[in-house]
Amino acid sequence: MALATAERLKVPRERFEFQMLYGMGEPIKRALMKMGFPVREYAPIGELLPGMAYLVRRLLENASNEGFLQRAFLGNVPPEDLLAEPESYVEAPRDRESEGLLPFSNEPVADFTIRETCASFRNALSQAGSRMGGS
Repeated sequence: MALATAERLKVPRERFEFQMLYGMGEPIKRALMKMGFPVREYAPIGELLPGMAYLVRRLLENASNEGFLQRAFLGNVPPEDLLAEPESYVEAPRDRESEGLLPFSNEPVADFTIRETCASFRNALSQAGSRMGGS
């Protein structure tokens, strides 16, 4: 879905990458790399308990009954069903505004090669840190 959307919106390949957890979705990773897409493979590092919690969450996401990987590799789902709009098999989204929640919108892409953008970002991080009691 992400790739189809990027192609439909004519997003240049150098403006996005695929990120995959080490050891997960190997056939998909190989196919993306063969197609020339940038793939970042990552593994969590740090303290044991938060790292294990992260891995368990990712495993649950990738093994859910509605997950693409589950449907593709274990569910014997026909290709036309895998290529169908996700809305056809995913629960309808909640009406966030009727629940008193703000609507979601993505933050615009920031160009960190622009000096002012970097300075603004550092300033925003500093302000957020001071509001949270950080340095």
